[in-house]
Amino acid sequence: MAFLLSNFVRQTVGLNSGQVEVNSLEVGGPALFSYANPADAVATIVAANYFSQVAFDLSVNDVIIVVGSDASGMYQVNAVDT
Repeated sequence: MAFLLSNFVRQTVGLNSGQVEVNSLEVGGPALFSYANPADAVATIVAANYFSQVAFDLSVNDVIIVVGSDASGMYQVNAVDT
């Protein structure tokens, strides 16, 4: 199946959530998101480019709580390809 934007939710609302690099220092904490898609297995959801539609919302080290058709878990964003 495909990524469902309506099922992607940001859980953190603080203005300093989401890490960015400023003068070689990481500033801010990771943001927390949740995503559920009962039609896709977790392996499909956590594969590269599944979240490309929201790539500009994500930063490295952000955490996504994922619920799929076969399992659930917490996953850390290790790369963002825009």
